[in-house]
Amino acid sequence: MDVGVEEVVLATLHSVLEDEEGNDYPYHPDSINSWTNDTISIICDTLTEADREKEVESRKVIVHVVFCQSTGAGLHASTGAVWDPQHDNFCIVQHANTAVNCIVTVYTIANPKPPNFQIPTPTHSL
Repeated sequence: MDVGVEEVVLATLHSVLEDEEGNDYPYHPDSINSWTNDTISIICDTLTEADREKEVESRKVIVHVVFCQSTGAGLHASTGAVWDPQHDNFCIVQHANTAVNCIVTVYTIANPKPPNFQIPTPTHSL
């Protein structure tokens, strides 16, 4: 992807899952909602702002996040799509630390302007 989506995702995960010294926050079920919300919000905001700074037409951004506790259990995910490969894309980033395993999928989809619809005026009166 052209905006460095993988780098944005990894930087976001480090900022959400680590303290200022780079130590992993421990897994706690109560943390998942804030981790998920923060991760999605930061990625969407960063990519939208990058489009604005480049003065390019904004894209639709969809972020899907899966967190699970690092317990040795496997976590697998897969993504597929049918779309316009010239304008649409996705990026999957896997990240693991001592507390969690994470898979983030980011979809960027072209946001074309809708066509101008000409609604005809009725020619008959009631």
